[in-house]
Amino acid sequence: MSVEDDGTHGYALPEPLRTGNDAYALRTGFSTDAEWLRFLKRNEAAPVGEARVSIVLKGLRSTVRVTDMRVHMTDTDPVLKGTAIRPYTQGDVASVPVLVDLDEPRPRIRGKGGAPYFQGYSIDLAKDERVSVELRCKGDKAHYEFSLGIDYLDDDGKHTLYLGRSGRTAEKPAEIKTSDTFRVTGEARSYSTVYEGNNMGRGYHPVR
Repeated sequence: MSVEDDGTHGYALPEPLRTGNDAYALRTGFSTDAEWLRFLKRNEAAPVGEARVSIVLKGLRSTVRVTDMRVHMTDTDPVLKGTAIRPYTQGDVASVPVLVDLDEPRPRIRGKGGAPYFQGYSIDLAKDERVSVELRCKGDKAHYEFSLGIDYLDDDGKHTLYLGRSGRTAEKPAEIKTSDTFRVTGEARSYSTVYEGNNMGRGYHPVR
């Protein structure tokens, strides 16, 4: 199982970022994606408004049937308003049909038309077969931290795994480290510090 997630509308940090090594790195840009991801993790960044999560499921032994996928909420706090990191342009974002609205009291993963995605539907995986699930996680009212629970059937019966942002799995949600939870934050009315992407070259420039 592997996971990729990204903030299509930029990121927010809980604290103002004005000085120090991380502020310098943000201004000058990151030479690799790995450096950028370490920066986001180190500063507890959360995608603003929504995150696109790509999950690749793989059958490892006998036939596996995925019967449900759901959000396990770890924490809910006020929206982050320390630092906003905004891309130079956002452009059009392709629609992803699988959606979870974190603002709902009990978020459900839904397909087209708003019906629960796994209602009357399952994903069957033969040995070594791969299936990708593209999930749009949106939230406007708070800062959310969560893992994803995946129910599946195999020859040994029914099981549940919990998935973190790194792609690591656990049998219990409490075993997912806080640093490995998925995150989404609503947009704050104002931020202490705002960076916008440079229109030429890498890096960001402070606008507030």
